Amino acid sequence: MLAIAETPWSIDANGKNLPTKFVIDDKIITQVVDTDGAVFPVVSDPSIWWTIGTSALCVAEIASLAVGAAKVIKAFAKADKIIKSTKSVIKAYNKLGGTVKSVVDKLKKYVKKKSSLTKAQISALEEFFTKIGSTVFQILGLGSCYDLLKRR
Repeated sequence: MLAIAETPWSIDANGKNLPTKFVIDDKIITQVVDTDGAVFPVVSDPSIWWTIGTSALCVAEIASLAVGAAKVIKAFAKADKIIKSTKSVIKAYNKLGGTVKSVVDKLKKYVKKKSSLTKAQISALEEFFTKIGSTVFQILGLGSCYDLLKRR
């Protein structure tokens, strides 16, 4: 799974909710909106494409972790000094299992099937990413994953 699409929505210029749905045909996702009686312009679920694209990038970034494990471990060793410098980061890191492997495993679950994590794990993962900030995750090659989590 690369993305989870929220329920589609569509609103006309007067704020009237319009009937809408996603239709999947082969590899193409189309949002169909019933505009009968609508006042234009009509705005329809513009956020799904960002989520799909960012999720795909995040999945690719996570996949690259397996390929370059030594490089990732070295990058995490550098990041480890930054991580340990902040008490709230240490607290979230420990809630996630206190190891790089456990954090990466939970990140994979978050991206693939968020519902497989507990609320406490989701909260700790989101706090960990927020506190670390984009700089460390860019160094680690996980910038898109950070963006995805930040957006919630």
